[in-house]
Amino acid sequence: MQITRKLGDEHFWIRHLLDCLEQVAAAAGEHGQVDPEASSELLYLFESFADGQHQTKEEAALFPGILDKASPGEQEYLKKLLSDHVAEREHMERMRSQLDGAIYGEPLCVRDFVRAAGAYVELHRKHMAHENTVLLPMVERTLTPTDDAEILEGFREIELAGPDPTGIVERIKSLCRRLDVPIARGPLDYEPGS
Repeated sequence: MQITRKLGDEHFWIRHLLDCLEQVAAAAGEHGQVDPEASSELLYLFESFADGQHQTKEEAALFPGILDKASPGEQEYLKKLLSDHVAEREHMERMRSQLDGAIYGEPLCVRDFVRAAGAYVELHRKHMAHENTVLLPMVERTLTPTDDAEILEGFREIELAGPDPTGIVERIKSLCRRLDVPIARGPLDYEPGS
C-alpha cells in the first residue's frame, strides 16, 4: 500500500532526527550548553514534520480511515497511539521552553532540556517501533486499495498545507551530515509486506 510505504519512509527520516537530537542532547550535557543552530533546526523539523505533518496524516487521515474497520482491541491500540502523540508534543514543549536558557548555558535549563530530549527520544522510538510492527501491518491487512487511495489523497492535502516534504528531507540530510549522523536503514525500519 502506498500509505504504509509513505509512513514507513517518514519513520525512517524521523529515526534519523531522533539520532540527531540524542547527539545534540549528549553534547549539551557534556559541554554545558546546547548547540543553537542544530537545536533550533531540530525543533523546527520535529514540530513541522514529525509532530506536525506526519502525525496529522495519522490523526486526520489514517486513523479515521481505519477506525470503523478495526476490532475493539485495535481501536484501543489506536487510542494509545494518539495518547503517545500528545505526550510527544508535551516533551517537545518542555524542550522548547528550556531552549533559550540552554543555548546560553543556564545549568538548570540545560539539565531540563537534556531530560526532556531523552524522554522524547525514548517515547518516540518506542512509538515508531510499535507503528512499524503493529499499525502498518494492520493497515496492510485491513484496508482496501480504494481505502489506500482515499487516505493517500488526505495525505496529499495535508502536505499541500504544510512544508514541502522534499525540502524537509533535504534539511534532515543536511543536519545529519553536519552532526555526522549516518543515514542508513536499520533493523526497525518498516518494509512493506513484512
